[in-house]
Amino acid sequence: MTDDGAEVFQIQTSEKVPTRVILVARGSAGHGSLPRKDNAVAHLSDAISKLTKAYMPVQLNTTTRRYFTELAKLNEYKWLQPLLPKLEANANEIGDRDSELDAQFRTTVSPTMLRAGMKVNVIPNQAEAQLDVRRLPGETKEDFAELLQFIRETKFERAGVFRYSSEEGTKAYKLEGRVHHKTCESRWNQAMRELQGIAEEFNATQVQRTMRVLVEKPGIARTEMDAPEIDGTVFVDQGLPVGEFAEVTIGDWRGYDLVAAR
Repeated sequence: MTDDGAEVFQIQTSEKVPTRVILVARGSAGHGSLPRKDNAVAHLSDAISKLTKAYMPVQLNTTTRRYFTELAKLNEYKWLQPLLPKLEANANEIGDRDSELDAQFRTTVSPTMLRAGMKVNVIPNQAEAQLDVRRLPGETKEDFAELLQFIRETKFERAGVFRYSSEEGTKAYKLEGRVHHKTCESRWNQAMRELQGIAEEFNATQVQRTMRVLVEKPGIARTEMDAPEIDGTVFVDQGLPVGEFAEVTIGDWRGYDLVAAR
């Protein structure tokens, strides 16, 4: 219901593609009393700040344009009317005024989780942020090629790719121009191959490194960097107590997973 009492029913015609990204910054560890220029937390903060301040590219389709045209007829949104003729050019101005409308213009990136040191007086050598990325549907070959290049250049140590979910009974289920399900599957496989290769390169650098892990099941643990049931695991000695933390040295790796030396 709008401020002037008009009842408005909004109908979802499509949904964004959720993509999970983890940013990892590294630096030198040290005592908090001795500030360092390569502080991982500071580097990560700078990266998050740049991401949240950046304007992602505007992408409009027939449905989006129609939505804004109808929305501008409501008294609460009459301020949109003079901006409609040049919707792309005015997208940032609209987004600055209404974050919900801004999310319909573009792919969005939201930092949601942070992880760094274990003690307030210790500078960690690594800091991590998890990002909730929501990509607009209707991805073109050029868009996908750009995404693959971005994956290669950024070298995400942990990232996931989700297929678009077409929900029967919605208007979007019958929309033309959707990416074919076989194309979607092929692109998913390509992206995951790129990510797996990067993950394997990273895991190879972890051999001989000592790290703290949480033992979740007999012989299976995860590091402080890994989310349960999502990220890779660390195979450890079966004798380590479940539910306890342990210090282990990595001796090998298998795909996404690490293997502790025995």
